[in-house]
Amino acid sequence: MHEISLNNIQLQDFEIFLAVADYGSFTKAGEKLFVTQSWVSKRMNLLESELGLQLFIRSRNHMSLTPAGEYLRERLHFGQNYLRESIQEANRIQTGISGAIRIGILEWATNVLLSPLQDFVKENPQISVDIHCQQFQEMREDLRYGNTDLIFTLEYDNISFLKTEISSARLCEAQMMAYMNRMHPLAGRESITIRDLQSEEMLLLYDHSSSGYNEFVNRLFRQEKIRPLVSQYAASGRAHLVNLMFGRGILIASKFFLGEEYQNQICAVPIEGLQTYITAVWKKDHPNPVIPMVLQAMGR
Repeated sequence: MHEISLNNIQLQDFEIFLAVADYGSFTKAGEKLFVTQSWVSKRMNLLESELGLQLFIRSRNHMSLTPAGEYLRERLHFGQNYLRESIQEANRIQTGISGAIRIGILEWATNVLLSPLQDFVKENPQISVDIHCQQFQEMREDLRYGNTDLIFTLEYDNISFLKTEISSARLCEAQMMAYMNRMHPLAGRESITIRDLQSEEMLLLYDHSSSGYNEFVNRLFRQEKIRPLVSQYAASGRAHLVNLMFGRGILIASKFFLGEEYQNQICAVPIEGLQTYITAVWKKDHPNPVIPMVLQAMGR
């Protein structure tokens, strides 16, 4: 393997390389950067020599990138964005704001997560914290497109992400419950099993809302060699409230789902041996430096 040395390479050489890659010409890149064509050629020859890479396919009228050059361009663009964000963060620190973070949180999760988040905001006035209550689909899309830095969700929804694109951390265990109308025959039980639900109409979510939730529920029934009888679908658990109140089905959700709301109309019965986790999720290629601070405040 070629021994790489950066001793003779200048930061400007990478800027020149990106300009040549963009314009396909030493001459045009030199004009853009206000240097001569010969200087561009000299620095690119040195860059290739020092890195041990052929970056360009040279022809009479055009310059194109080799596969190695294409890869380097992609990574350098990423590095430029990271450098830009770092400089912006340094400016925030200098002006008294040492960080900023945008957080997506499930609507019902405020019952368990809002208190430690409020404490974090109070103890870190130098950090700008923007919190949005959202549904599964909204959180996933905002995280994927960089509109959010960190989301708090349930572990089963994480299958919607590629494992290579996210990092996650479990925050706390969440007992799973069967939510039903208080007049339902199962409502008086101390606990139930999935097999107790084999003849019950179930309330699920649309796949585009949370395919992870539906897969989670279906897997529970498959393990018992039965199939759920689906009554209705909705965009969120909250959208099933009327169905629960009118006894139109049973919804499997965490113990945090309703908190103390609607207790006179809706009952939550624990499902034996069934738990999931509230998880923090963030993109691997967008490591906001405030994230570890938030996770520590949440008990991680």
